[in-house]
Amino acid sequence: MIASQEIERFFVFIYLYVMKQKVVLILVTGIMILLILIVIGDFYLAIKDGRVMNKDIIHLLQITITGLVAIIGTYFGMNTNKEEN
Repeated sequence: MIASQEIERFFVFIYLYVMKQKVVLILVTGIMILLILIVIGDFYLAIKDGRVMNKDIIHLLQITITGLVAIIGTYFGMNTNKEEN
């Protein structure tokens, strides 16, 4: 009985660990796809209209990349902290 509970806890732990990895991967991938679409769209409109790229889009790009670095850094920091304990 005790062994089956330990096995069940192990599989729940593995399931939650894998789910956390999937959530981070989906979050980062989704944000990158959205960001690429926004930049390509603005670049296309800039070429079509004969203007420079919008500075707000460039600022959005900088802030979003900073946010992605923070998300990924936090994820790896949490994993490293758990491995040390």
